[in-house]
Amino acid sequence: MPLSRPGRAGLLRNVAIVLGNLKDVSAEPELTTALDDPEPLIRGAAAWALGQLGTATAFPALQKRLAVEQDPTVALELQAAMNQCSGNLTEANNAERVKSWDGK
Repeated sequence: MPLSRPGRAGLLRNVAIVLGNLKDVSAEPELTTALDDPEPLIRGAAAWALGQLGTATAFPALQKRLAVEQDPTVALELQAAMNQCSGNLTEANNAERVKSWDGK
């Protein structure tokens, strides 16, 4: 079967990537849970997806995982996701400031 070919890790990685691309914030709890998965491939994809969501609650979850992460590739993904979150939050704050200046 095509769905069984990538195995559990590949399938969950793909799901995380889709959720990140969709920016589906309703998936944040599951993606946060996936940061603790035993498979590095899944942890890295979950980190990337959380970075794409860029929510205020994603950043501390990424930071918490980074403190205990043993895999160097996943650690790099966590750092990149934290940077992405910081950028997203800054953009959102700037947009709010512009709205208040414009009176909208």
